[in-house]
Amino acid sequence: MSILTVIGTAGGVGVSTLAALAFSAARQHPLGAPTLVAEPARGLAARVGDDQVAHVRPDAAIWDIGAAGPAAATELSAREDTLLALAAPRTPLGYADVTALVEAIETAQGPAALRRVAVVLSDIYQHGRRLRRAELPVAAMVDIPFDSALAVSGPLPGPDRLRRHTKIAVRRWIDLAAGALAH
Repeated sequence: MSILTVIGTAGGVGVSTLAALAFSAARQHPLGAPTLVAEPARGLAARVGDDQVAHVRPDAAIWDIGAAGPAAATELSAREDTLLALAAPRTPLGYADVTALVEAIETAQGPAALRRVAVVLSDIYQHGRRLRRAELPVAAMVDIPFDSALAVSGPLPGPDRLRRHTKIAVRRWIDLAAGALAH
């Protein structure tokens, strides 16, 4: 089983958007699309738009957990079959929150567990200040710039509606997600 689990440090930090982006790229996989798992209230189905696929892979899933704290993050990080994506706003508080989650995982599961953890920091404000941050000891860190096309609720916009820098960051996220689901 290959699982991509996306959790956030708070609500509104892009968890459903990240899960929907991963699904949009994986839905055409030759073996079938991954299963989508989320509470109906999370809005993942609306974010995905059309979730109809020809075939579903029983060995791959994308979980949209929503906002979660250190206990959930450490429990999910214990799964060998899971890439845990920690989503946070690209703000000083968001970075502090995600750093606390990474430290909790490392304390509970050991440094090897961080090879299955990615951090995604998203600019949630149009005119946010640049965040100065250090790299965390995780498998990958992705910074997604603010893009008004992604800020709108409802189905994801087509790639042609994204700004150039956003396309690059989204491609990096999609490649990371695809790698996690490929096993």
